[in-house]
Amino acid sequence: ELGNTNILRDCAVLLLEKREVKGNYELAISYLKKAGELGDKLAMMDLMDEYCYTKPENFEKALYWGQKIIKDPESIVYNYAMSMVGTIYFKQEKNEEAFNCLKIAHTNQKKFGVRRAPTRFSMLLLAECYYYGLGTSKDYALAYKYYLEYIEKGEDVGTDNTIYAYNRLAYLYDNGLGVIENANKAFDCYMKAANYGDAFAESMVANAYFEGEG
Repeated sequence: ELGNTNILRDCAVLLLEKREVKGNYELAISYLKKAGELGDKLAMMDLMDEYCYTKPENFEKALYWGQKIIKDPESIVYNYAMSMVGTIYFKQEKNEEAFNCLKIAHTNQKKFGVRRAPTRFSMLLLAECYYYGLGTSKDYALAYKYYLEYIEKGEDVGTDNTIYAYNRLAYLYDNGLGVIENANKAFDCYMKAANYGDAFAESMVANAYFEGEG
């Protein structure tokens, strides 16, 4: 507790690993706050994550620490923090703020390198911004780009978000929005979503077979 932020952060991590023990969580947060107040960006990131992912969420406190991080574009967690701030704004339906942060997070190219990359989920949200015109003009080509990139990351194969992205891609292929119309690729995307048990995609695949398109 003598200004060594690494020690404060390490102690906090150990306490969080046993957060079920009474008092550990509160003590961990106090250590992270001390480190954050001393300028430790990793501690700020940990605080932001805790306030975002620990129930009940506290988005205002998460934003407080996230906004501190993104004041420093040279921080190794800048892109990650920017994506998290954008995600919070998206959930708060602050569309312009969300889009601006998400776009920066995914296009700020000192190409991530040793930096912590933006979250994969934020890539899906950026696709949604372009698809629906949230905080920006509709741009199906960019929506397609980010839906596809989201799937290609492949870290949560079979989840609802992956299924959703496959169905979005299928729709874009089916209607030639942002990409050359291609019934075969649309069918392939619906089939991949159907293979994960999605009822809507299953109905689209069945309809394609009925129409002789599968």
